[in-house]
Amino acid sequence: MKAIGLDRDALQSDLDTIWKWTNDWQMRLNISKCKIINVGLDSTHQYNLNENSLQVVREERDLGVMVTDDMEGSRQCEEARKKALKMLGVINRNVNYKSKTVIKRLYCAYVRPHLEYCIQAWHPLYKKDLISLEKVQRRATRMIRGFKNISYEERLKSLKLHSVKYRFLRADLIEVFKILKSGETSDLTEMFKLNSSRTRGNGLKLKKEYVKTAQRLNFFSQRIINEWNSLPENVVSSSSLFKFRKELDKHFTSRKIIFDIYEYA
Repeated sequence: MKAIGLDRDALQSDLDTIWKWTNDWQMRLNISKCKIINVGLDSTHQYNLNENSLQVVREERDLGVMVTDDMEGSRQCEEARKKALKMLGVINRNVNYKSKTVIKRLYCAYVRPHLEYCIQAWHPLYKKDLISLEKVQRRATRMIRGFKNISYEERLKSLKLHSVKYRFLRADLIEVFKILKSGETSDLTEMFKLNSSRTRGNGLKLKKEYVKTAQRLNFFSQRIINEWNSLPENVVSSSSLFKFRKELDKHFTSRKIIFDIYEYA
């Protein structure tokens, strides 16, 4: 409890410093737009800005991502699904010639970005959320003429698309590669620590911390470590991002994971 009290004091001190800095530079904050989201056990403490109590909220949009106090990602999944389906509806209503090439290009350009936007920050925690996002791609592939009566996996193979589940995994691994290869030029390298006690595996194995909650385990810096450590040496030692993507897809194709999906419950 003493540590929690110190954290509270530190945050309040930072808020006071921010308020002083904005006043010194005549960039006064709009207090009505400053809000607090309490995560974890510390859910009742009140923070102030210039002696004004900050509003406590359970969810807030930050750079297009819905952040909630339970850190589960379900609200963002819902928002992403709605935006993607809305765009898919626009395509369905306005495009008459629904060929493989046309629908695939429109889906990749206007629908899929909604499903994958900032995915490292809000990866689905629950199976039901990932299924709901996969349904968007299912619906998109069924729009193609002659594709309604074949299985989803066969549709993906014909279109040379990956499952949403694999796309999320792929995006995470690509981000880890970019962070590790950036070296000292990126502050994000502090998210990962190399495992110096490794005895086998690739040369860039990462150390995984012990965590107690499912939410923390689902954070980007935790959930991706096992998958990264399981990659072969030729993948993680790629000389460029382009080569890494190519080797990554080749590796997971051999393991038959690129079409891996969650079936309906």
